[in-house]
Amino acid sequence: MTNYLGTNLILPSDIPKLTPESIASRIKGSKLVLVVEQSMIMTIWGRKACLLCMYLKMMNEIKPHNLIVKLVAVYVGTGLVVMEILYFGVLCRPFSNYWEVPTPNGWFKSYFREIPDL
Repeated sequence: MTNYLGTNLILPSDIPKLTPESIASRIKGSKLVLVVEQSMIMTIWGRKACLLCMYLKMMNEIKPHNLIVKLVAVYVGTGLVVMEILYFGVLCRPFSNYWEVPTPNGWFKSYFREIPDL
C-alpha cells in the first residue's frame, strides 16, 4: 500500500519533482505508515504481555520465581510506556512532522523508526 501511495521518506533531489497530487498521496501514505507502525508495536508488546501472563501462571506456586516474573512485567510495561511517550511526544516535534511532505528535519525518520525493536 505504501508503495502505491508513497511516504515522506524521499531523497532531497526528488523534492523539486513533487506535485500537489503526489504530496497528498505521500501524506496519506505517511499517515498509513504511522498506523501500521503502531499496530506492529502493539502486536510485539502484546506478545510480550501474553508470554508474561503464561509465565505468571506457570510460576504461580513458586514464590521467588513468581516475584521475578512480576518484576519483569513491571519492567516491560514501563518500557512500553516510555517508548510510546518518546514516539509520540519527544522524538518528532511537532507531531505533524511524521507525515509532512517534505519533512523540515528528516533525521528522525530513519533513525527512530527502529524503536519498536529495542
